[in-house]
Amino acid sequence: MKSRKVLLALDDSEHSLAAVEAVYNKHCCLPTDEVHLVTVVQPMSVIPPDEEANAKKLLSEVSELLMQRHQVRSSRINMHVLSAVEGVSGTILAFAKSEGMDMIVVGSRGMGAVKSSLASLVGLGSVGDALVKTAHCPVLLYRPRHVKPIAQQLGTDHNPADEHSDKEGKQVCLAYDGSPVS
Repeated sequence: MKSRKVLLALDDSEHSLAAVEAVYNKHCCLPTDEVHLVTVVQPMSVIPPDEEANAKKLLSEVSELLMQRHQVRSSRINMHVLSAVEGVSGTILAFAKSEGMDMIVVGSRGMGAVKSSLASLVGLGSVGDALVKTAHCPVLLYRPRHVKPIAQQLGTDHNPADEHSDKEGKQVCLAYDGSPVS
């Protein structure tokens, strides 16, 4: 099987990390895939100095998680902090197209129609929605029913009572269009 180029779009939300775990636990992504961990920050002219450092730290932590829990070799992981010159979704789409990605994975916060409509009035839209509508490749949009805090997901705040709590209630919906990359 040909190795795929997979873009994992990340932010600092629990939903984002839950999407990464889900695609590997459900075998939608494989250790042989070329993985591009991508996070988008405000343009460098307005970015607070610690935002870029926090973004790099997030990518490093997710990279470690992929290597330790899912046996992804470090040579298969690429990390990118991108400046949101075209908005978050536009920046992700431009990067995915320029790099020839075969799939984009993104977590959904599931704001719902009312909150999403209100957010769009002030220029905040659903990144996942924009990616699904306009991407050149398949997009896996993951929305968990229950999300653990990031520290628990990364293993930095382990509670044995929570080990089985995420096995129930997760749903993954895959859109298949019949193309070779679906």
